[in-house]
Amino acid sequence: HRDLHLSLRRQRQMCIRDRDDQVAWRDILAQLQSVNFRRRSLAALYLDQHFVAGIGNYLRSEILFQAGLYPFDRPQDLTLKQLGLLARTTLALTRQAYATAGVTNTPARVKRLRANGLRRQQYRFLIFGRRGQACYRCSSQIERIEISGRRLYLCHGCQPSVTPR
Repeated sequence: HRDLHLSLRRQRQMCIRDRDDQVAWRDILAQLQSVNFRRRSLAALYLDQHFVAGIGNYLRSEILFQAGLYPFDRPQDLTLKQLGLLARTTLALTRQAYATAGVTNTPARVKRLRANGLRRQQYRFLIFGRRGQACYRCSSQIERIEISGRRLYLCHGCQPSVTPR
């Protein structure tokens, strides 16, 4: 079982586990609003181990998709409501992934996909590794992009940018 650490403003580390109640979504919200992180793109921020240690490539795509946020927006571009949703999603999806050995899809969808004969790799994720497939929410085609050699998956229908591009 891997631990996930949240690095707080004073460089104090707290552990996020699937049942650890010491870290709250408000701790993550404070990180998103801090001067150290608010100007960085979400795509870069969610791989920075000083922001939240332990979030890797697949969780980054899954969290941003679940929160409905465009990877190149920055925390400072988001509303408080969007930031709160992102903080809650980060905590919940990370805990779910650790409790289910990396499955981020909804339990109901997993059950349905398994009943249809799909293998674990095919039902495990909401978006990661599903390039060219239809989004579960809006049926748009999922896109894969590379940032510094790291894969990121997104759905333009579900993850619109809040800033003009």
